[in-house]
Parts: sequence; C-alpha cells; structure tokens
Amino acid sequence: NNPGVSTLDVDPNTGGAEKNMALYMEIGATCDGSGGWYITAGGATTTSAVWQTEAAWSTVTVNNLSVNIQYSFCAKATNENDDETAFGVAGSAYSGANIPLAPTVNNPNASTLDVNPVTGGSEKNMALYMEIGATCDGSGGWYITAGGATTTSAVWQTEAAWDTVTITNLNSNTQYSFCAKATNENDAETAFGAAGLAYSGASTPTTAGHSNQAVDFMRWTWASGGSQADYIYGTDSNCLSGSTANTYWDEGSLSANTVYTRYACARNVDGATSTSLTIGPFYTEANTPTTPGHTNQTTVAMRWTWASGGAETDYAYGTDSNCSSGTTGNAYWDEGSLSANTAYTRYACSRNADTDISTSLAIGPFYTSANAPNAPTVNNPGVSTLDVDPNTGGAEKNMALYMEIGATCDGSGGWYITAGGATTTSAVWQTEAAWSTVTVNNLSVNIQYSFCAKATNENDDETAFGAVGSSYCGASVPSAPTVNNPGVSTLDVNPNSGGSEKNMALYMEIGATCDGSGGWYITAGGATTTSAVWQTEAAWDTVTVTSLSVNNQYSFCAKATNENDDETAFGASGSAYSGANVPVTPGHTNQTDVAMRWTWASGGAETDYAYGTDSNCTSGNTSNTYWDEGSLSANTAYTRYACARNADAVKSSSLTIGPFYTSANVPATPTVGNPGSNSLDVNPNTGGVEKEMAIYMEQGGSCDGSGGSYINGSGATSTTAVWQTDVAWDTVTVNDLLIGTTYSFCVKATNENDDETTFGSAGSSSTGDPPAPYRFEGGFNIFGGMTFY
Repeated sequence: NNPGVSTLDVDPNTGGAEKNMALYMEIGATCDGSGGWYITAGGATTTSAVWQTEAAWSTVTVNNLSVNIQYSFCAKATNENDDETAFGVAGSAYSGANIPLAPTVNNPNASTLDVNPVTGGSEKNMALYMEIGATCDGSGGWYITAGGATTTSAVWQTEAAWDTVTITNLNSNTQYSFCAKATNENDAETAFGAAGLAYSGASTPTTAGHSNQAVDFMRWTWASGGSQADYIYGTDSNCLSGSTANTYWDEGSLSANTVYTRYACARNVDGATSTSLTIGPFYTEANTPTTPGHTNQTTVAMRWTWASGGAETDYAYGTDSNCSSGTTGNAYWDEGSLSANTAYTRYACSRNADTDISTSLAIGPFYTSANAPNAPTVNNPGVSTLDVDPNTGGAEKNMALYMEIGATCDGSGGWYITAGGATTTSAVWQTEAAWSTVTVNNLSVNIQYSFCAKATNENDDETAFGAVGSSYCGASVPSAPTVNNPGVSTLDVNPNSGGSEKNMALYMEIGATCDGSGGWYITAGGATTTSAVWQTEAAWDTVTVTSLSVNNQYSFCAKATNENDDETAFGASGSAYSGANVPVTPGHTNQTDVAMRWTWASGGAETDYAYGTDSNCTSGNTSNTYWDEGSLSANTAYTRYACARNADAVKSSSLTIGPFYTSANVPATPTVGNPGSNSLDVNPNTGGVEKEMAIYMEQGGSCDGSGGSYINGSGATSTTAVWQTDVAWDTVTVNDLLIGTTYSFCVKATNENDDETTFGSAGSSSTGDPPAPYRFEGGFNIFGGMTFY
C-alpha cells in the first residue's frame, strides 16, 4: 500500500511459522520469483535474497520504482534449517502516480483563465483544484469541471481529456492558484501538486478617445474596463509600444491630419494583456493655417484669408478662437454686415478628416475699408486753377486726392494732388479736415478736370476711388477785342480769345474803359442789349456794331465761359472812336498848270482830315477843308481823295475829288508878223499842253484880255472866245486892222475841263502903210474911217 510516486510500502506477511523471509518483486500482476528483484531491508532491489524476520521486515518502503507501474510482491520463508519455501501468494499494487506539476495557467481574460493540468509523469486521472490567492493546497477553493465551472467534488479526467480548460466567471485581475492531484491505476490519489498561479485577465479598457491633439502629437485615451494593474499600448493590437499606469498615451512625431489607429490593453498583475481596445481611427490635428490676411475688403465686408499650414481637410472659422461660425473648403471666409473702418479680429482653424479643429490662427485685427469718399466739390474755376474739396464718405483715416483730364476719374492716367495744390505721382494722405479746400493750380485753360478721392482705414488699406467731381478750369479771360473799321455810326469789333473758352459775350461802354458796367451787351447782329449774348469766338468773328454816335469813343471788353458755363471776369478793353462823317462837296480852286487846291466840306463830325492820291488818303493830314498840291502836270486829269479822321486818326471812307484837270500851260507869246496895211498874221504858240486856245487882240503895245476882241478862226474879231486847237489855229490872218497901227495879241488856253488859263504874254506888231494911191499924209485913212492924230 501507500503507493508513492516511486515507492510502495510492502509488509511481508508470515505464513504462520518461519525463521526468516525474503521479499521478491516483479513488474506485473504476478510474482513467482523469476524475472524480478529481491528487496533489501532498505527497500532497494538486489539480486540475492535478503533474509529477515517478519518483525524485522515490518513495513519496508520499496523505492526507485517506476511511476504508476503495477508491482507484484511475493515472499518465501526458511525454517530453522534455512530450508526455503516456495514463493507465496503475490500481493500487488500500482506505484503511486506522479504528483501533477503546477498546472499551466495562461490566456488570462477579464473573467477567464486557461488552465492545463500538467502530468507529473504518469497517472491514471487528474482532478483540478482552484483557490483564490497565491497558494493552492486543496482547501478553501473549488474543483474544476471539465467545462471550466467550479464544483465541490473532484472531477477526474485523464490529462488528455483535461487538455486546456477555460475557467470562467472569474473576477478580473484576481490571483488564482491552481493545483492538481492524480490517481494511479488503483485510483490511489496523490497529494495536490504544485500550484500554477495566474491573475485573471484585466478588463479590456473602454471609451476609446483622444485629446491634446496636435499636428504631430496625439494623446490616446481610454477608461478602465473594471480592474487592471496597468496598461500597455501600441500601434497594433499587441499593444507593444509601452506601458503606463495612466489612462492615456502621449504619442509624438506624427504627421498632420493623418489617420492613425492605436490600441490600449489592460494588464493584470502578471503583466498579462487584455484584449485590445481599438482607439481610432483618429486624425491628428491639421496644421494650423498660416499667413493671416484679408482681401476683397469693403466698408461692410471682409474676406478673411489664410494659407494652408501643410495638411488639412477643410477649415473652420469664427469670431473667436473656437472657430465656430462655419466651415469651408476655401482658404478664406467672406463676412458681411460689418461697419466701415472698424477693427475686427477673426480666427481660422484647420480641420482634420475627423472635423477636429486645430489651434486657431488669429487674423487681425484688420480694419474694414473706409467709406469710399463722396464726389469732391469742384468749383471756383480760374484760368489755371480749380478749388477742390474732398468729401468724406463717412468714416476714414485719411484721403488722397486724384485728378484726371476729362469727364472720368478712376485713378489712372492722372496725378495725385499735394496739400499745396500741385500735382505729384504719389498719393498724398491727409484727413478731410486737413484737406479742407485746396486750390489746384497750373491747370490748362478751359479743360475738363475730374477729381476723385480714395480713403484709408486705420490699417492704411486703401479704398477704391470714389465718385467723381468734375469741372472745367476757367476759360481764359478774353484778350482785348479788336476794334477797327470805324464807320460813321459803326465799329467792327472782333472779340479775341484769351486762349481757350466755350463762349464769349461782348460788352460796350462809352469812353476809354470797359469793365462790364454802365454799358450794353452786343448781339450777334451788332445791336445793343441788356443781357449777355454768348457765342463762340468763331461765331462772333467780326461783328459790326451799329447805331453809334459819330466820332465818339467806345470801349469794348469780353468775358468768356468754360465748358461748365462758368464766367470769367471781363478782359482787357479794346477801344476806338466811331468813324468820322465822310467829307462832302468835292471841288478844286487855285488851279494852275502845276498846282491844285483840292477842296471839300465837313460831312458833319470829324477830328481832322486826311487826303491823298488814292482812296487811302495817305498823302497828308490837315485840319483845313482843302489840300494844296503842286508839282502837277499841265492839263492833266487828277483825282484826289479826302477822308475825315476820327479822334483815333482812323479815316472815314474817302470823298473822291475829281477827276479834275490842272490848268493848261499859259500859251507862249504868239507869233505876230507879215503885217499888211490892214492885217497881221498871228500864230498862237502853245505853252506846252492845252486843249484849245483862244486869241485875244488889243490895240496897242500890251494885251491882258480886256479892251480888245477875240479872234475867230477866219481872222475876224469876236466878242466871245473862239477856241481851237493849236493845230487848227495854225496861222490866222487878222484883217480889217488899222493901217500902221500896233496891235498886241495874247492867248489863253483851256484844259480838258475847259478851265481857262490866264492870258499869256503879248506878241505885238504894227500893220503896214497903205498902198501909194491911197496914202494921204496928214492922217487920213480912207479904209478905216477917219482918223485924226
């Protein structure tokens, strides 16, 4: 009995009387003293019989047996003569089974452990026992059924049948000890073997999450599943990256907006790992946006802009750092309903694919645009200036004033205006109050200039150019009108442009000055009126102003308008006297063969006269009503002219005087000869130039055209002048003269106007004596009547 793992207790039993006994052992169910071993008193085997008394044998523990092997024991005895008996009846038993080894305990789960009873070497069956704690001795615990449940009675199975049994309904992370006992083939039970210890598995963590998320960092979080010693975590379900007592794992060196799945396992005290909690997939934080900015800025709206920080799915934006106003796939947010020139700060966050937002990018503070300025006030046009007052649009920091030529202003092709009114290529910024009204100078006359302004907000962001204010620069003040061609009651007036204007109005005053007061406007027809008459310079051309007083001084001045009909002041005066009356009554006196007095009479009003050989009256001036001209040619037709002059020495139209002929040359002394007793031959001798001549005869030694008689072409006397040409006269024989009497002849001539010369010098001769039969001394003349001496 008492089988041990390698022992059996054997007590040889006497047959009744013997001296000694020898104990023999064989393997198997029989023992006949062959094929086995004798047993020593110490329980060892030997090949020779060991003889002892029964009492000495008592009970011997046979050792070094094989486990759970059937051994048969038989004994033989000797008598006192040491004669041996045959071997007696066999007593047999199995050696004890091996005490099982510590069970293998593994695969802990939160409520299970896998237990595998481990044979000690040889047994028939095993029973499995479990206790809470670090020891297992078969008390205070439970047997385990083949199904892994607990029971109060031993459940016997072969090792193969046990295999691995999953013990269920355990407390998590609790130490359990397992031990087994075995039976040999005789169902003799061993003691409980060594304990196999293990903690049940920790509860799998719960509540997978993440926090403290960044672009390259994630805190992977979980909660306790119930009971655990600590945790391990990792990039796969083996949770091999590390351990922690915390319910999180801080992992760095990640990529932004990248999906990661991580795992957390609970560990029991043995370090056994629970099943893993899958944490994720979660995305790391997107890169925080960069490059805060703004565009499309208006007075009531702003496009808040940013740039990708590197990796994001989309963006969130808002009025605070929580970026809670909206989301967008764009790198901007268009916000409206803002106030002009007001500082705003906005925020942009990147979102990863989990819609987690990054830390925020502060955008701003930026100011909305200032109100675009209203149209500048443009007025007071001067010849080269305009007054400009930029007008606020409502809210701005500063304004810059811009000028362009023409009707539009958009900030291109023109010039900025300085505070002093000069032009420049760079914007000059001032407050509205500082601008006030600026006089822009050095402008071109009567050119349309447009002005627009742009404003800045407190960030110095510029608005677009605002509405346009335009005006024409003042027209040039007209030059002095040209005043000429004075007529008796007219003057020709030509308004003269000062350089550039739209229209001009012409004004007239009596006197030397014209300033637009006390006179009259002039109509296009030259009449006077009380209202300005506006025409272009070309339309005015030269206007003949009528109904003027003769030889009276009139002054004319003009004012102009620019294209906006802004009027200039009156320009310089042009003045002139109206024309003098044309002289009347052309005539001549004091006429000679080489001179003439040309005469006229006043036409009514003049200052003096001019005269001349043509209608320009350029030969001289006089206050008389005649002109004495010499060095003329005899009997030549001359036409002369007289003009009246006004106080400006402007001549009237001319009075034509003539044509009148100068006197003929006074004839030369006639040739008187060939005297007959009562006749003389007379040949008038031309003085040079004449139309005709008349011969006059007087008795005596002189001839002056009185007291005698004219001679006709036949030589007879006549009481009236007989006119013939020099050729026609030739030599005429004057008859019926007194015998022996001296006669004088003189000749006068006419010019082509039949103006007569004076008589020329006398040619004298005496008639001859009568023929002898008729001569009587004493003074009788029978031919001519009686003559007494």
